[in-house]
Amino acid sequence: MGMAIHRASQIDESAPMPIYLRATGWHTANPGWTEENNGKERNHCGLFWCMNGSGTFTIANKTCTLNAGQVLYYLPQEADQIVINSPRCTYYWITFDGPQAEEFLKSFKYPRTPFYAKECLVSYFEEMFEILHDLTPAGLQRGSLAVHRLLITVGDRAATPRHNSRHQQLTKDFIALTKDNFKNESFNVNAAAEILKVHRTSIGRALKEQLNISPNTYIVNIRLQHALRMLYETDLKASEIAIACGIPNPCYFSKLIKQLTGLPPHKLRNN
Repeated sequence: MGMAIHRASQIDESAPMPIYLRATGWHTANPGWTEENNGKERNHCGLFWCMNGSGTFTIANKTCTLNAGQVLYYLPQEADQIVINSPRCTYYWITFDGPQAEEFLKSFKYPRTPFYAKECLVSYFEEMFEILHDLTPAGLQRGSLAVHRLLITVGDRAATPRHNSRHQQLTKDFIALTKDNFKNESFNVNAAAEILKVHRTSIGRALKEQLNISPNTYIVNIRLQHALRMLYETDLKASEIAIACGIPNPCYFSKLIKQLTGLPPHKLRNN
């Protein structure tokens, strides 16, 4: 299950920009799901960010595991293969091109192995979903700026994995608890803290370190991923889906879906 949106605007060749946002999307998959591209006709750069779960990513014949909170990228003509090996994995991606796209990406000197983003990147992908619906020349300019901001924000050159075992276990427990309880509208960070017998700030610190995401944002993201699947796979009304995923306010639910995908629930389903 996933969603993608591609650039529809025509590039003004008389006044080219160094980079252009080409496409963005997300994908949620179960173990055994695979995807590959031989790279032969790939004239763009791309970036993956894993929100939860993990997968085996092979880029330019180098295989590695991309874990939650980590980033990995590819350059033009580089082949890639993705194999999901966790119970459930959600990753976001963007592609971008332009006369200086490859040089621009290389200038950040990010490692060619997975590295942790400095913060949760969901809002950046949400912005790019919205930008790609803008078919004006200004939309192209905004897209270029959005790619620039993402690459600046994505991480530092010395980013390293987190090895705090206590935080790792607390994060694992919180993720499992959220999976079991997100449909309950009363489930929140306070409820999780009470069940796990820790202070809510401990959960916040653990998720910030392990996933670069706040507990509240993680809960909302899980609810929205469930909602999107129901929008595609059922005929339930949006208001019914909102209740089923723990967001009983239909107006707030519609706002969240539009922020994530660029479309309100009814238009998303029609498309």
